[in-house]
Amino acid sequence: MSRKVTPRAYSAEDVCLMLSISRSLVFKLIRQGELKTFKAGTRTLIPIGEIDDFIKRGGSKQNA
Repeated sequence: MSRKVTPRAYSAEDVCLMLSISRSLVFKLIRQGELKTFKAGTRTLIPIGEIDDFIKRGGSKQNA
């Protein structure tokens, strides 16, 4: 039996697709502290809560 698991964190490439933005913009947002990350081995992952918070605040804090 196969169980479906909902990811709790996503790669930068996944976030690009989710938010319809470029990979370079995702990494710029990470550098600016707009999206917090964590490392799992060599992978840099962005928690779903960070993505949700980014959307809820209407994007970049610099837009405020």
